[in-house]
Amino acid sequence: MAPRTGRVLDKLKVAGVDDVAFSPDGRTLAVSPQRPDGTGAPLELWDLAKGTPTRAAVPGPGALDFRSDGRLLLAGVAPQPIDPATGARLPISEGLGRLNGTHAFSPDGRLVAFSGPDRMTLWDADLKAPVAAFPAAPGSAIEEIAWSPDGRTIATYEDGDRVRLWDVPSRLSLGLVFDGQKKIPLGNGSVAFSADGRTLYSAMPDGVVRTFPLDDGKVAAAVCRRAGRSLTEREWQRYLPESDRFDPCVSR
Repeated sequence: MAPRTGRVLDKLKVAGVDDVAFSPDGRTLAVSPQRPDGTGAPLELWDLAKGTPTRAAVPGPGALDFRSDGRLLLAGVAPQPIDPATGARLPISEGLGRLNGTHAFSPDGRLVAFSGPDRMTLWDADLKAPVAAFPAAPGSAIEEIAWSPDGRTIATYEDGDRVRLWDVPSRLSLGLVFDGQKKIPLGNGSVAFSADGRTLYSAMPDGVVRTFPLDDGKVAAAVCRRAGRSLTEREWQRYLPESDRFDPCVSR
């Protein structure tokens, strides 16, 4: 489909789809098929120029992520590295088999984030060893992971319609951006950053898309619009006692 016009460019015959991912050069489309009974069919790697698939012996459903150099594809809930050129399985490092859930490579292709089993972890891009772990978020199961364009922030979509930000250099949580406080089926929500990294988007299975400004000016403006006023003197003393007072709702 053409991104600007929405015009359908071509169609691929696939029984059902759980996830898709384009290779960095745009020549290959990885498809994680899903049968009507919810079980996975073998992973398909479509050559978009020829319109033909190569099937890999990796059953879906599950997340799909290409490394930025296009030479490695990570597939499945129990992550399995794949050679995209042949569809062959690659060896699994010790410890990788204990991971589960969703995953995502960093924009520069140097790290990959895994959501589980009990906390988010970072591994080197060759999947040889873990690099770091983030603190566990009790009561929250991570469903989707998105990296900011500069690779310094990770956004997660969590069970309960929660959206959280994480600081990569410090490996700490920056806190919840949104808490919908509702139970939804696992695997249906998603998050994505804008190309400039200044806006975060989340999508619900019912079609609701939310927008969260992330740069200081937009955040202040959004808070002021929502509150309909600025901070009172008492609120300023309580939350910002060490800062000189000014009106954040006045354009500067």
